[in-house]
Amino acid sequence: MLRRVYSPIGLDVTTRCIRALQLVRRRAGWRLHAAAALERTGVQLDAPWIAPSEAEYARLAGVLERQGFEGTDVVMAAPSDRVVASVIELPPRASGAPIAQLAAAELGRVHKVDPTSLQVAYWEVPSPVRSTATEYLVAGCTEQSALDLIDPPERAGLIVRALDVRALALRRACGPALGAPGAIDAILCMGWNHTTLLFVVDGVVTFQRALEGVDGRTLTTSAAQKLRITPEAVAALVLRHAECSLSSGTPARRQIEREIAACLSTHVENVAVQFNVSCAYISRRYPDRTLNTALVSGEFGTVPGVVERLERGSLKARRFGLADAVDLAGVRDGAIPDTEFIAPLGLAMRPMRDAA
Repeated sequence: MLRRVYSPIGLDVTTRCIRALQLVRRRAGWRLHAAAALERTGVQLDAPWIAPSEAEYARLAGVLERQGFEGTDVVMAAPSDRVVASVIELPPRASGAPIAQLAAAELGRVHKVDPTSLQVAYWEVPSPVRSTATEYLVAGCTEQSALDLIDPPERAGLIVRALDVRALALRRACGPALGAPGAIDAILCMGWNHTTLLFVVDGVVTFQRALEGVDGRTLTTSAAQKLRITPEAVAALVLRHAECSLSSGTPARRQIEREIAACLSTHVENVAVQFNVSCAYISRRYPDRTLNTALVSGEFGTVPGVVERLERGSLKARRFGLADAVDLAGVRDGAIPDTEFIAPLGLAMRPMRDAA
C-alpha cells in the first residue's frame, strides 16, 4: 500500500486573513489535501501589514487541526515590505567566487542595509541581448526581521521549515502554465496588502515589482471613505464573498454598487497603466523574446475587467486558480478555493519543485 506523503503547510499572511494549504501525494501525483482561510480579528483592515501574534497563530493551529491538516510543518513567505531585492551583476557560479557573500554585500550597498545582517536568496537570470555580464536577482531580509516572523508561530506550536521568497512561490504554483523557452510570461498577483508583478523569462523569475496604489487595502479604504461605509462592506461587495449589510435591491444598495463599479474601473485602469510600463521595459530588455501569457491570481484576481484590460498584441491574459495548477479530485463542489490560494500553493510546493 502506498504510504501517503504530505507537503508542509503553505501559509500566506495578509492584514485581512491567513490562508493555509496542504498537498498530499497520491498514485497519480500531488493532490489538494486541505485549504483554509482564517479571518484575522482585532486588526484594522486599513492598516499596513501586521505580523500575527502568538495568540493568532495558536488559533490558526486549532483551525488546521479541525480542518484535517496533517502535521505542524509550515512554509511562510517574507512580506514584501520586509524584503529588499535587486538585479545585480556578479561573477558566474563556475568562477568559484563566494556568490552568497558578494550578493549580500552588493544588496546591502544598494539598499543601505548592513550586509552582515542580511539573509539572501539569489538566482541567475537570463542575459539580455548583447550583454556578456552574469546577472542575478537577489532578494533578502534582515536576520532580525526573519526571527520576528518565525518566533510567534513557533511559540504557538508550528514548525517553520522555511521562510520563502514570495516571487519564487508564485512561479512554482504557476509553473504548469508558463510558456516555452524564448517566451516572456507575466504573473500578476493582486493581493490585499500588495499587488505584485513578476516576469518569467525561460522559466526564471527575472523581474519583480510592487505596483503602486493598486492593492486591495488601498482600493477598499479609498472606496469606503468615498462612500462612507466600512472597508469590510466594500470588501464584501468587491470580492463577492459575503453580502453587504445593506438590504439587497434597495436604491441605496444599487447606488453603492454603481459607485464601487466606478472605483473598480479606475483601479483596473491604474493596474493596466503600470503593467504596460513594465511590459515595455521587459520588452526592451529582451527584444528577442515575445510576451506570451499574463496569469492573474491573488485575492483580488477576480476583479471584473482586469484580464481583458491586460491583453495587448501577442500577450494573452487569463485568471489562474487552483484548478489550473493542481489535482482537485475529491474536493466537493462549492468548496474549491480559487485565485487567492495560489501563493500558499507555491509555498506548500517548495520542497518539491524549487527553482532557486
